[in-house]
Amino acid sequence: MIICSSLEEYIDVFNKVVLVASSKLVEISEGSLCFTVQADTPSALKELWDIYKNGTLQNRLQEFLVTEEIKQLASGEDIEVTAYMDEQEYKQAYIDLMLLQNQGTVTMSVCTGYIKS
Repeated sequence: MIICSSLEEYIDVFNKVVLVASSKLVEISEGSLCFTVQADTPSALKELWDIYKNGTLQNRLQEFLVTEEIKQLASGEDIEVTAYMDEQEYKQAYIDLMLLQNQGTVTMSVCTGYIKS
């Protein structure tokens, strides 16, 4: 179980535990949990997409987000985290990153939600 005492620590641990190299968390939005991730290279963005497609990202998010405290709040019900990345947003970010490879970075969103079963 991972316990973070500050937002900065949470972001640092999230980057290390959930994301791929050359990617970092740049924003967390309210509502359904929406993480904005920044990729520094086309290969980092592709690797992020690949771990999304093969289920690794969802598994990492499950392990990171579903703490003992969350399980207690769910009164013993199973909790499953779902992950969603928009394919069109990925493709556009990849094209933008290829065009801007030497000029900067591109961000995209990874949205998650809890499903109690």
